Amino acid sequence: MWLYNEQNRYFRRDTAYTFVSDQASWRQIEPAYILQGLWTSQLTNSLVLDFRIGYMHQIFPLSFQPSVPASAINRVDLTLSTEDGSAPYSNSNLADHGRVAATLGYYKSGAWGSHNVKFGHEGGRAKNAYSYLVNNDITAVYNNGLPTQAIVYNTPLAYSSEIRDAAVFVQDAWHLTKRLTLDLGVRYDRFRSYNPAQSSPATGSYGSLFGARTFPQSVDTVRWNNFSPRLGAAFDITGSGRSVIRAAFSRFYRMEGAELSSAVNPNTFSSRTYAWTGAVDARGYPTGFLNNAIISTSGGIFTTVDPTSAIPTRTKSHSLGNNNYSRTSPSAPPISIATTRIRSVEPALPDCLPITRRSQA
Repeated sequence: MWLYNEQNRYFRRDTAYTFVSDQASWRQIEPAYILQGLWTSQLTNSLVLDFRIGYMHQIFPLSFQPSVPASAINRVDLTLSTEDGSAPYSNSNLADHGRVAATLGYYKSGAWGSHNVKFGHEGGRAKNAYSYLVNNDITAVYNNGLPTQAIVYNTPLAYSSEIRDAAVFVQDAWHLTKRLTLDLGVRYDRFRSYNPAQSSPATGSYGSLFGARTFPQSVDTVRWNNFSPRLGAAFDITGSGRSVIRAAFSRFYRMEGAELSSAVNPNTFSSRTYAWTGAVDARGYPTGFLNNAIISTSGGIFTTVDPTSAIPTRTKSHSLGNNNYSRTSPSAPPISIATTRIRSVEPALPDCLPITRRSQA
């Protein structure tokens, strides 16, 4: 199966400024596709194999307009709320995800009832990657037409984070008698996230500020190993199939994406903002500001993942209910009248691992 999508925006304006020229807008041509394959085979009268494979490829781009020359730079006015020259940056966010899953079903009947057992495995690998480019690595900032700041960026830049996960499970629908069915199962999940080896070159115009960077593969940001029960029972009160009591208990773990590793990736988009009095070079770019005061900085690695949080968010689900079936006439299909009470319990854990931001030295 093949699914393809393009969500295109030719003049995207969603920066902090009210009046954005065509030249300063982004061009967003966003291709995405999903590939999926499925194969099912009845190996014997009692064995059925189900195999699935899938791949998703998506790019979220914010590009310069084709008519904007590479020599143009981004120019903004804080008071007039205008933006001109070129878009603030060009950005590409790649989301890549491959996944495989296989399930083997086995049916067996005997003196102790019948068993419908499923054994399964699934695993995947995902990558979240970014690239940035700022025209000539600088933005000129004005205040009501007067030069006030110059912002320098560490582009060109490319960085990525990855995750790997795997799971195995076994589930048995055990029809112990005609009136009693037990669902017995357990699932094991393994998840790890890390930053692969990566590098970015020195900034073209400001290599003295942002030199070449090379980083080896990181240790795992997180590594989780979790077991989850899947338990249930159904009892036919009268044996007629019209009134059934059901109960279940399960635990589910939410797996994170690559955002945790991205939060501690040192190879990220950074900038320095300097006071600028208006001097320009022959190309019209701000100059003479590197010895001025640094007003602010952004980016860099000032975050850590709390090592005491060892597990992701989990949900315990308890349910107890009954299904009563009736017919409006002998030939009509049964109508289900069900009452169910479900209680979910969330432990005292955050939705994701706490990330602590350290102040910059």
